[in-house]
Amino acid sequence: MSMVTFEESKMVFTFEEADIFHIEKSSRFNSISGAMPCECVVLHDGKVLLIEAKSSTPQPQKNGKANERFKEFLGEIASKFSDSLTYYTTTHLKRQLPDMVPVNLQSIALTKHEYEFCLIINGHEKAWLVPVMDQLKITMKKMLKLWGLNDSCVKVMNEKMALSKGLISAVV
Repeated sequence: MSMVTFEESKMVFTFEEADIFHIEKSSRFNSISGAMPCECVVLHDGKVLLIEAKSSTPQPQKNGKANERFKEFLGEIASKFSDSLTYYTTTHLKRQLPDMVPVNLQSIALTKHEYEFCLIINGHEKAWLVPVMDQLKITMKKMLKLWGLNDSCVKVMNEKMALSKGLISAVV
């Protein structure tokens, strides 16, 4: 069994090669003007996970008001998830996969699979995650409705939570 390992935001990700599409490294995806990839699409515990890693986030409020940079940050994350899901499912449906998407992600039935959008923030306190997750769900609301997904598929976690779920293998 061959493994794929990469580092992002001072976290080490390790997955079986047959389970991970490192979409951020896809030259075909990156040739699409304006498209933004998340780190990877991975088959994990029977679900298709889209993972984005960050080392920090802007504060939700600044001087008692909504922080515009926080809204922009969440918009960027939502765009990455949306663009990556669209690209993955489109290539899957068109069967343009062999050179890009690994065998286990090719063989799943898209209509029968659960998706999760996982934002992993290294060094974030657990209490800080809730407002980020709540606002990310609101930001992704339209996309989730278009795809027929429940907002419970949006996950925001820190490195400790990701480590316990087997989404990262180490923190550097």
